[in-house]
Amino acid sequence: MCDGVNLKEACRRIATHKFTNTGQTCIAPDYVLVERGIRDKVVELLTEEVRTMFGDKAHTAEHYGRLVNQQGADRLLAALREDHGGKVLLGGASKPEGSFKESHRYVPPTLVLDPRPESLLLENEIFGPILPIVTIDSYQEAIAYVNSKPKPLALYIFAPSSIAERILEKTSSGGAIVGDAIVHKGNPDLPFGGIGNSGMGRMHGIHGFRELTNERAVMYRPLRAPSPLSLPVNATLANAMYAYMTARPGKFLRKNLLKFLGVLVLLIQLWARHKRSKA
Repeated sequence: MCDGVNLKEACRRIATHKFTNTGQTCIAPDYVLVERGIRDKVVELLTEEVRTMFGDKAHTAEHYGRLVNQQGADRLLAALREDHGGKVLLGGASKPEGSFKESHRYVPPTLVLDPRPESLLLENEIFGPILPIVTIDSYQEAIAYVNSKPKPLALYIFAPSSIAERILEKTSSGGAIVGDAIVHKGNPDLPFGGIGNSGMGRMHGIHGFRELTNERAVMYRPLRAPSPLSLPVNATLANAMYAYMTARPGKFLRKNLLKFLGVLVLLIQLWARHKRSKA
């Protein structure tokens, strides 16, 4: 995230798409890189948006889900309980008071500021309701950070158009959105898929059809007359073909123009002889 955009709307979209389905979406934002000059404002807005969505007791909110299994919940809680070096701004690993239904497989919507790069929060895909916020000093640093990791399934850019274009040019990802997150998955006209470790192939509409079918080349050639492309090869023709394939075009034409014309005449004579024999 860079200065020069509508930060309130950007934070609303990030929070909505991150914590939908309790963060269990393969293309949910996994972390946020924020320029230092706007970091405090972004932290304030993200915290405000999450509280607007779920209140201060998300475990009692009927529209806030649970992790799909206990293993996933334990993995995320372990990442929060380790010495990750960051500051927990919202949520955390403490178990809420309440019934088994309210606490079972529950991980609260959590914001963590500047955990260590080698921490579990930044080393692995989160796939849950935890959003690390990483401070950067420039968009160039953001580019270097993204490129230091495996190519992501999606990249979301909240920056002025000139900077966004530079980021797109210098990074690689399965998909990308400038000004939003996740919604490209729902566009049937856009090819969806990953790159490298994030996946191979594309789906959606004609893109998925082409990905999952095999194009077979078929050619029909009549046998009524010999083809110049299928004439028996002699030494003269073979030498001419070799010279043409291995020499630069300009050099070949200067030094072998007469040979080339001779081969052309030979082919014409062979063709004419064949036509006479058929007459």
